[in-house]
Amino acid sequence: MITISSRVSFMNLMSERITIKNAKIIEANIFTDERGLFTRLFDDRNFDRNIFYGLKNINLSRNISKGTVRGLHMQKNSASESKIISCIKGEIIDLFVDCRIDSPSFGHINTIKLSEKKSISLLVPRGCLHSFLTLSDNTDVVYFTDNYYSPKDEICVSPISEEILNNFKPHKISICSNKDKNADDFSNFMEKLKKNIK
Repeated sequence: MITISSRVSFMNLMSERITIKNAKIIEANIFTDERGLFTRLFDDRNFDRNIFYGLKNINLSRNISKGTVRGLHMQKNSASESKIISCIKGEIIDLFVDCRIDSPSFGHINTIKLSEKKSISLLVPRGCLHSFLTLSDNTDVVYFTDNYYSPKDEICVSPISEEILNNFKPHKISICSNKDKNADDFSNFMEKLKKNIK
C-alpha cells in the first residue's frame, strides 16, 4: 500500500515562521510504501532565480557528536552564496543572521530545528551568516549552494559569542573548531557592518 502526502506540490515554500527577508522553509512531500520512503530534496523549478541562482555544489557535513557547532560562516562580494540545508540524519538547530545592511530584517537572528523526522529544509539567502548546532550524535547535514567555495571571500564569526550562545539555549556547544572559536566576536562584527550604514 502506498501512502502519499495530501500536499499538492512536491515542495512548498513557507515563510510564516521566519522573519529574515527571502529566507524560506521548504516543505517536501514524502511518499511511503512497504519498501520505505521517497522524497525530493531539491527541484530547481521551485526557486526564484533572484534568490537561488542555480545549483553549484552539494555538500555533506557529517558530525560525530552531539553539541558540535559549525559556523558562523558566509561569503562576501561576488562569492556570496545562498544555501539550502537539510538534516538527513539526527537533529540540528540551524541559526542564521541577516547581514545585508539594506535589508528590512538586517540584524535579525532566526533559528529553526531540522531533523530526519521532519520533511522540511531551509533556504538561507545570500548575505546571511549561517551556523548549526547538532542535537544528537551521528548527525548528517546536506546543503546545496548556488556559488563556489572561495576561501579568500569567506567570513567567519565566532559561535562562542554571547548573543549566539543565548539563541542556542538551552542547548550547549561542546565541540567547535579553533578557526570558528577564534573568529571575530558577533557583536564586534555587527558593529562594523552598522558603521557602513552611517
